[in-house]
Amino acid sequence: MERGPGSWSGGRRGSFGLAAVALIALAATACTATTSPSPQASASPSASATPSASAIGSTETASPSPSPTPSPTAFWTPDLALTPSPTVAPDDNPTDATPTPPLPKGPLPSVGPVPTGNWTGIKWIAIPGGHSPAIPPYTEDYTVNDTLEGWSQGYLELMWNPYNRTLTPWVSTDGLNWSSGSRIDISLWSAQFKGYDQGLDAADRADCGFEVVQFEEGPANLLLRGKVACSGGCGGPWYTTETMWSSTDAKSWTPIDMPKIFGAGGIGPISGGSSGFVALGASHDKQTIWTSSDGQNWEPGALPPAALATGSWANDPASFAGGFVLPGVVLEAKGHGFVPPNHSDYGYGGGYTDGGCVGRSPTDFSMYRAAIWWSPDGSTWTRATLSGTTAASSVDMEIYRIDDHTLIAQQIASTEDRVLTSWISTDGKSWMRLVSRFPELLPWQLIVGRTRGFIYDYGWAGGEVSTIPATTLSVFTPDFRMADLKQTGDAPWIDEWQTALGPTGLLVTEDGSQFWIGVPTAG
Repeated sequence: MERGPGSWSGGRRGSFGLAAVALIALAATACTATTSPSPQASASPSASATPSASAIGSTETASPSPSPTPSPTAFWTPDLALTPSPTVAPDDNPTDATPTPPLPKGPLPSVGPVPTGNWTGIKWIAIPGGHSPAIPPYTEDYTVNDTLEGWSQGYLELMWNPYNRTLTPWVSTDGLNWSSGSRIDISLWSAQFKGYDQGLDAADRADCGFEVVQFEEGPANLLLRGKVACSGGCGGPWYTTETMWSSTDAKSWTPIDMPKIFGAGGIGPISGGSSGFVALGASHDKQTIWTSSDGQNWEPGALPPAALATGSWANDPASFAGGFVLPGVVLEAKGHGFVPPNHSDYGYGGGYTDGGCVGRSPTDFSMYRAAIWWSPDGSTWTRATLSGTTAASSVDMEIYRIDDHTLIAQQIASTEDRVLTSWISTDGKSWMRLVSRFPELLPWQLIVGRTRGFIYDYGWAGGEVSTIPATTLSVFTPDFRMADLKQTGDAPWIDEWQTALGPTGLLVTEDGSQFWIGVPTAG
């Protein structure tokens, strides 16, 4: 399941993304420490105990033990175990929340692979409590200590321990039985943490949470991209640089040195599909494109000449079963003028006012047209023919994956942030105009899977609470119409939820320790 388009969460889990609009890189290193730093916990990626050798999907057994209270002078370092999770911080507005019924007790239910054919409904099952991995205690209400992801072979829950700064994957093939993997190597952040820790005590150093930037599935590999966000420190909020890892089973992850591969220009959002991984980068102020079959080894491709022409540009590409698709904008006509965009902006004397200054406002009369290119390899491109595109002074184009066989393209009036036209395609070459009740498909509305994906429109019930039962889940039918899924069963009522679409259905959680699974039905 793609990250970003693949899930949505609010409250505690969304706070770090809204904390700052720009990266404050290593601001703490420029600050003078006023107190003696507390002993720093080891950031070694090695596990304190040998990971389970049981197969993915098997149930580990562990002796239940009470969750210790973190010490203000030492990091909390017990191994995670399959025990009930510590109580998490309450919601910001508990009086507005519809209480979630307690999970049932007893044995786990039986679920099978999702059905083939046209999905018509979702049957919700409340998974009995006490079977999921334990969550490290939260340091603050906004701390993110667990993240749920899904892929074609199973589910992944990433456990971040803020007290000893360890990142541990837990995996499941069915969303019911979980086993732990090896701690993920985060040593690329060691120097950054050392700078951040100057002058901070153990409690302040623990006010950090791991954020998944992207989770993508390629032909045979998974790609994880993440960073750590901390609330304190000099000049906070503070973020580590982004780091990537690859894996074939979600239990063992290999780090990827991004600066070494992509250079100072870096790389934008990565799209994964059965054709490989693809992303845009930059080199000497020019856009470049990168492709990879495994996420570890990357090769530069070639952008279509029209996208590199002056005044034109490309946006984030998409990977799917049919190859790679690149959205962009081409300059059709160049022109200039000096007409204010809105006569109401005129100030005294008929001049254009901007921040108290009177003058003339230049308006660009150039005309642009949205475009899409298809490529089998990331180097040879063919421009698609689109019905409904017109030259305009303000236009942009975006591509969204629904699944490995379905792409949505949207032409946007960039100054108004309004969708002008939408298309759908299953091969990247031919595109059909789409008529949908959603005038704009926002990334957080997409729950993307390998073989199937959802579009959801969250509803409101009981005041200001977003709930699963009030949420519309829809799929595209074979004739490209949107059909709502009938929801039945023991549906969760929670106001902060993560979703993961995997081989047995739609796994949902609020705090990472209580789960519901929506099993698709076909008819």
